[in-house]
Amino acid sequence: MRKGDSFRGRTALAAGLAAAFFSLVPLASQAGFTKTETVGAGGRKTLYDKTIYIIEDDVAANAGSGLSAYRVSENATAVVYLPAGKTLTLKGGGASGTSGAGSGLEVPSSSTLVVVGAGTLNATGGNAASGGGGESGQGADVDCDEDHGRAGYGGAG
Repeated sequence: MRKGDSFRGRTALAAGLAAAFFSLVPLASQAGFTKTETVGAGGRKTLYDKTIYIIEDDVAANAGSGLSAYRVSENATAVVYLPAGKTLTLKGGGASGTSGAGSGLEVPSSSTLVVVGAGTLNATGGNAASGGGGESGQGADVDCDEDHGRAGYGGAG
C-alpha cells in the first residue's frame, strides 16, 4: 500500500455513503416518506412514521425510570441514517418499584426501523430495581457497514 491509499479509500467511502444517502431520499420520497429530521443530543424520543432521522453528531440519550430512550411509534416505519464515524448511544431508564426497566431502543412488533449508514448504534436497557423480582431491560446492538446492518432485539425489562 502506498502512502495516501488509506485516505483515498476513506474519501471514496465517504463519497459513496453520501451518494447512497442522497439517493435514499428520492426513494424514500417515492415510498411516501414525508419528513426528515436532524437528531441532536437529548432525552427520550419517539420516531414517527414516514420520517428519516439524520444523526449528524454523536448523540447520547438517557431515559427516565422505566422508560425507553428511543421508541418507534405503533404501526410506523422510520429510517435512522448513521454516517460513518457517528455514534448513537441509547440507555433505557432503570426500574423503579414494581415497574420494569426501559429498553434503549423499543420497536413494537407492528413497526419497522431501518438503520442505514456505517455509524454505530449502541442501545442498552436500564438497570433492575433492588429487591426481589427486578429485571434489567434488554439491549440491542447494531453494527453497520456500508453494505450490511445486523440488528439485535431489545425490549422493556
